[in-house]
Amino acid sequence: MHSHVRGTRAASPFACSRSTADRAVRGAAGHAATPCRGNDARAVRERPDRPPEACDCSQCRKQSGHVLAAVNVKRNAIRVHGNDAVTWFKSSDKVERGFCSVCGSTLFWKPTVGDYEYTAVAMGVLDAPTGMKLSKHTFVGDKGDYYEIADGLPQSDGY
Repeated sequence: MHSHVRGTRAASPFACSRSTADRAVRGAAGHAATPCRGNDARAVRERPDRPPEACDCSQCRKQSGHVLAAVNVKRNAIRVHGNDAVTWFKSSDKVERGFCSVCGSTLFWKPTVGDYEYTAVAMGVLDAPTGMKLSKHTFVGDKGDYYEIADGLPQSDGY
């Protein structure tokens, strides 16, 4: 199932600008743009109230090519714009994943059941510096057999 999210311009003055000066202001204001590799899909986020996590489940590894590091952002703080560049697909009966249909960048993960107010935004598409550090590894019982987790962060078999 593919559905496109039609983009709208974000209210933030920092949403689309890519200049060095604007990046510095964005960081200081606690906002950042998340451009994909091809700069065709963006989402504006406010500074999240939770730290990022690394998901080691097989679905995240298959979508991202390895562990998916992401930060949960309140859905009402995300404004997607980019001329229909974001494609969503249902990766299970409970989850949708969003990627850029132009460059293929992994962008989002969101539950489709329940009353969940957050969408996970892939850390790899956030402008640096993010000022954030990974807080834990999730679904480690499903991790790949080709690596060990040796960073000392907490690990869990679920969220």
